[in-house]
Order: sequence, then C-alpha cells, then structure tokens
Amino acid sequence: MSLTNRAYIIQLSIIGFLAIFSTTISKNPVLPLYASSLGANDALIGLISVISPIAGILLSFPVGVISDRLGRRRMLLFAGGIFLTAPLLYLFIADPLMLIPVRFFHGMATAILGPVISAIIAERFSVTKGERIGQYSSATLYGRTLSPLIGGLLISFFAITPGLFRYQSVYIAAFVAGLIVCILIFRIPGDMKGIDVTLTLDVFVKSL
Repeated sequence: MSLTNRAYIIQLSIIGFLAIFSTTISKNPVLPLYASSLGANDALIGLISVISPIAGILLSFPVGVISDRLGRRRMLLFAGGIFLTAPLLYLFIADPLMLIPVRFFHGMATAILGPVISAIIAERFSVTKGERIGQYSSATLYGRTLSPLIGGLLISFFAITPGLFRYQSVYIAAFVAGLIVCILIFRIPGDMKGIDVTLTLDVFVKSL
C-alpha cells in the first residue's frame, strides 16, 4: 500500500501529535502529584522528572545511527511498542522509586521517534524537507500544548474518586493515544531504509 506525499506527511504528523501528547500528559501536571501521593519527597520528585529527558540525551544520537542500519520502520515499531506499554506500567506502581525506570523506558520512545521521523521526512521530501519537518514539529507542539490541559481536566473530573484513580485515569488516556500511534505506525507501508549516516547526523544536529 502506497501513500501520496500529502497523506504520508499527515499520517506522520498525527503520529507525532499523539505520541508527544501521550508522553507529555504522563508528565504534566500528573507526575509530581502522582509521585507525591505515592510518598515521594521533593528531591525524589525532581529526580523522577529529569529521568525522561536524560533518556533523550543518551539515546537520540545512537538511535539515528541504528535506524540507518536496521531501517526506519523497525525503529518506529519499537517506539510504538513503548508508547503502547509504558502508560500501563504507571498503573501498577506502589513505590515511587519504580517511577524512575518507568520514566526512562517511556523517554526511550520519544528519543527514538524524533530522529527517525526527521530522517524519514528528509528522505521522502528531499526538496521540501524544511517545510515538512516544520509541519511535523507543529503537530508535536499541538500535542505538547494540549496534554497538560486535558490531563488537568481528567484529574479534576475524577477528584472525588477514592484512591489513585484520578491520576491513573491520565495514564489510561496516554495508553489510548499510544494505541492509536501503534496502529498508524503499522499502516506505514514498506520499510524505510536509511540513506546514510551523514544525513542522520545532519538532521540530529539541526534539531538541537
């Protein structure tokens, strides 16, 4: 199944929107509230909050190189699996320390998604790659902007619910978004092989 260029960039943009929505709603504003309700002190909350960006710093560069070797679609499928499963892990946490590996695991998905989709766009839209990367980036910003608002509304709506469900409801919403991301990634046709390491490095440097 082949997609037109317009349908292709729309699909990538929806993936970016929902993926960033999923990871951001898992963090803002719910994460410090959830960690605190589990007994975390201020120092531990700060550590939990910084783990996901650390995953991005450590993995973004090697992910680009690996995707040149293994193919873009395989890497996206791996990221999709994380977007799908990571939100569910939050539901079973009883010790705030367990939020640290879960946040790192969740951060891996974002670390994979950004460089790989940027490389895909650069390959497919060689003439208009700046415009298309900008379109994709705008979609992710919409997701990043809306997620704290929706997360806050969910917490407020379930405020009268006993226990931790008002926080867990946010992670259920993140799971639903991750599920759609997985479905859309599976609908990407074929396998997208890298053009070379130089292009991925160039995309990575320009994204900084």
